[in-house]
Order: sequence, then C-alpha cells, then structure tokens
Amino acid sequence: MGGSARAFLAAGDPDIITLKEKIALLCIAGAVKAEFRPVTLVGMEQLARITLDLLRVKSRDIGFASDELRSSVEFVVKTFLQVPDAPLQNIHSTFLAP
Repeated sequence: MGGSARAFLAAGDPDIITLKEKIALLCIAGAVKAEFRPVTLVGMEQLARITLDLLRVKSRDIGFASDELRSSVEFVVKTFLQVPDAPLQNIHSTFLAP
C-alpha cells in the first residue's frame, strides 16, 4: 500500500487519503498484540516515506493530504504510547522511530 501511495505521488496525484488510512490501521495492530509490532515498524516507515514523497509532489494542492497524513501519524503514535514501555526495551522509540 505504501508503494502504491508513493506511485500516486510520483504521478503527481496527492489523493492518497484511503491508502494512508489503511496503513495507519495496520500500524495500530502492534499496539494490540506484541507479535504484530514489526507491522507497526514497517507501517511507520511507509508513512515516513509517503510524507517525504508528498513534499516532492509538483502539485501545489497538498495541504489537505499533508494534514490528513499528519493526523494519521499522530493517531498511531497516541495509540501506541498507551502500551506500557518496559525498561531497557525502548518499545516506543524502536517501533515509532521512522
């Protein structure tokens, strides 16, 4: 999904709202179950790459897409921060790093 969103952006179409929502929902899976935390890491990497690619789009109308992307990342982070962090494991900084 991240690759598809980046392809849309490369074509100059900043309409990536549905793809970023699906990626954000998959990122939440790591907050629910510890076995799914690598999914959160990959999802956050994809959202970070989409953010960078959004800045490179030649279209001037990226404000709505940018706001929606930022709100999705914020939602994932706030949800994942509800998971208790164990000492010396740095769960939050490891999986939300991108």
